[in-house]
Amino acid sequence: MAPRTTIIKEHENWRFVLHADNGVKRDGMH
Repeated sequence: MAPRTTIIKEHENWRFVLHADNGVKRDGMH
């Protein structure tokens, strides 16, 4: 029973990690 904020935070962090991993290779900046 994790707080809704915790779930959202983990979800955003997961998306950020994937976006950063792919973004760095494609854009080479962010």
